[in-house]
Amino acid sequence: MADDRTARLTAALDRLRNRGALRQPVPTPDDIADAEADAGGPMPAALRQVFGRADGIDFGDVDIVDLDTYVSFNELPDRFTELPEAVIFGSDGGDGVYFLDPGNALGEGPETVYFGLLGALAADLSRPVAPDLAEFVDRAASRTLPKDAANLEQIAMERLFSTVGKRPERINLRAPLDYLSRIDPALDVVSYGPGLSAFYEHCDGLAIPAEDVDVVGMEGVTAVASTLNAQGRPGALDIGRIGNRRLIVTTGTWRNLPGGRLMVVGAGENPAQAAPLGRFTDVLRAWIEGGGTS
Repeated sequence: MADDRTARLTAALDRLRNRGALRQPVPTPDDIADAEADAGGPMPAALRQVFGRADGIDFGDVDIVDLDTYVSFNELPDRFTELPEAVIFGSDGGDGVYFLDPGNALGEGPETVYFGLLGALAADLSRPVAPDLAEFVDRAASRTLPKDAANLEQIAMERLFSTVGKRPERINLRAPLDYLSRIDPALDVVSYGPGLSAFYEHCDGLAIPAEDVDVVGMEGVTAVASTLNAQGRPGALDIGRIGNRRLIVTTGTWRNLPGGRLMVVGAGENPAQAAPLGRFTDVLRAWIEGGGTS
């Protein structure tokens, strides 16, 4: 598979070379090694292949940046605290950047290309735009990169409710509240949790009897008192139970964790020491599919 990606990227770069679109002069291996050192981390092999042919590529409304800009993007302090291994390589000419996730922290594969906003790079707001760099180059060259691709939070929600539709025998789904029933104070509490508002637009909670899981209705969601910050904003919300343990979801303001991460906390246990299981939508989907709750 890696050989196939390399060959497809070579072919895409050859097509651009024939159009005179590759920036010159071509960086030397020492130039690339120096950029890796200055950027503070290794360059993915596909990017090394690109820079071995050109000092960036201009596609018009999108570009693969030159080595100097590559370094400036990737040496930014705290540029992407949720994904410290992310590698930024492209720009839309404004605040938008394209990046790779070589550690696969986002779960869509280490070759996937994502789009995000430089000033607000958050894991779940990242938007997959191409399965690999070869496809990215072809789509950028043909001006067919998606302009409004779904972000990972939206994709996870779509996958969850696709599974809900396929496995109705596994769940008890409660009908969503009408709009007037959803406004303050319940909606105000839920709004602290990334993805929770969208979840409650689909249903007013759900139960998975075989796993002894119960996600409460919107009006039952409460702030976890021990996670309140100085401004009174909760770092986690209690959304239900599994057996005699509580289900809590992070809001993104606590323990340096992204928002929307699910934890299971037993009676008397400290939420600050609980390990996140993953995105709450992904974990619920696994439980509905019968993946177990241990």
